[in-house]
Amino acid sequence: MEGDIYYKCIVFAFKEWGKATSVADIMFRCGNVLGWENMRHFKERLARWLNHRQMQGQDNLQVERNQINTALTAKKLTDREERRADLTGAWFTDLRTVNHSVLFAFDDYEEATEDVRRWIESQFLVQVAHGNHRLLRVFIAGEQVPTPNIEWGHCCISQQLSGITDAQNWLPMFEQKDWRHRFPDVTDPLSFLVAVCQIYKGHPSSIMGLIGSLN
Repeated sequence: MEGDIYYKCIVFAFKEWGKATSVADIMFRCGNVLGWENMRHFKERLARWLNHRQMQGQDNLQVERNQINTALTAKKLTDREERRADLTGAWFTDLRTVNHSVLFAFDDYEEATEDVRRWIESQFLVQVAHGNHRLLRVFIAGEQVPTPNIEWGHCCISQQLSGITDAQNWLPMFEQKDWRHRFPDVTDPLSFLVAVCQIYKGHPSSIMGLIGSLN
């Protein structure tokens, strides 16, 4: 999701993970939505790492995804970490100037690449915790989530989420669908949903996938 605005809150939701969803991709999506004219500090640091003088001082110049990826790339691990820390700091400096509330939502977190998880659990969350970002919030959900540490654990709340196992909660949505065509042998939709909730252990995305597949 590129970025949606709900009640003056810009939401960046990441769920469909894969190799294409990299640190560079997250930075790029954010800049694309907020407008690169509002990412002045990030573009200045990006230009430095790319040795791209034309990028400096041009507010309307668009940034390409591959440029960020190139700027983050180096042979030595220490050099890569230096570049990543520098660009992450500049990125958050620009985020601090946004007048809207901003929410980053990372779902199915365990499916993100190891590189993305390492960045989120270190430089990303450290910036969130110590960057005085009054309007910034982060939501992380999944079978595995970051373990709070001394750098940012003081400002996070962990909540164990259980599935929605009460079939009554799913019944109104199910009855809006043409379930009789898909499941002609079902005579009692509530009993059917009870079984579905037990099979999927109330896992919302699995149950939604079943209901969503109905016409």
